[in-house]
Amino acid sequence: MNSRVFLGLIVAMSVTNSVASQDVGYTYGAQGGLLYRVDIPSGTAEPIAVGPLPENIQGFAVSSNGLVYGIDRNTHELFSVDTATGTTINHGAIDVGPSQFPVGLAFDGDGRLLMLANANPQSALYEIDPATATTSFLLWIDSNEVETFAISGTRCYALGTSAFGSLFSVDLSTGNVSELSGASTSRVFDLSFDGTGQLWGIESFFDFQFGCTGNFLVRFDLTTGEYTQISLVPNTSGLCYLPLAILPDQPASIPTQGLLGLAVFVLVLGGLGVVLLIGRMGISK
Repeated sequence: MNSRVFLGLIVAMSVTNSVASQDVGYTYGAQGGLLYRVDIPSGTAEPIAVGPLPENIQGFAVSSNGLVYGIDRNTHELFSVDTATGTTINHGAIDVGPSQFPVGLAFDGDGRLLMLANANPQSALYEIDPATATTSFLLWIDSNEVETFAISGTRCYALGTSAFGSLFSVDLSTGNVSELSGASTSRVFDLSFDGTGQLWGIESFFDFQFGCTGNFLVRFDLTTGEYTQISLVPNTSGLCYLPLAILPDQPASIPTQGLLGLAVFVLVLGGLGVVLLIGRMGISK
């Protein structure tokens, strides 16, 4: 095979496999007041210039159009950040029942913004109208431990309070919860599903003298509840990255198998062949 054609084939294969971008997530360094864009699974992070956010943001959820929502756990105010423009909006305080505490946000498959409110003996699930910050009660959750949570299709998982370090599967039709026996999540602060239905979390190691000495993206085994550290999220200033939200419905990779994949290979290879031929003939653009 001609060396140029062989090189073109290699490049085509590389292009076809690299078109699929990493999943994109968002986290927040509260002490520095910065929102970060995080590539998943690599953990590469870059700050996004946004308006002021409070230090006490509890849980993140990101809509399909790139709006990140968070709740201030002290004032119960709902905030949103446009990740394209940096525009930050305070939508006002969330109204929940007596002795209920808003602790987590997630979008469901229908695009509804849902909120988990921790309470004793049962917690509660609400739908939020982002435009007005008004809530509609949906159902009781049969646990007083659940905090931040994540939804993918009909599946829902929630972290237990940090003192218990648990992970729960939540039935969104009944409110029943089941604890995963192998979970130990006392250092994990938020959950989010990626586009393939894989559950991720963000883990922070806190030191009272030096702040957070390490922040990691972790991936869960939903059979046991155990998680594995996947990548370090760079941090040079002791920031704790607590919330995590992964952008839903991200573009799928270009297929490299089957008829469609073959067609892509042919098109890419054909284009590269023309470029190589022009270069070989010494014809400039």
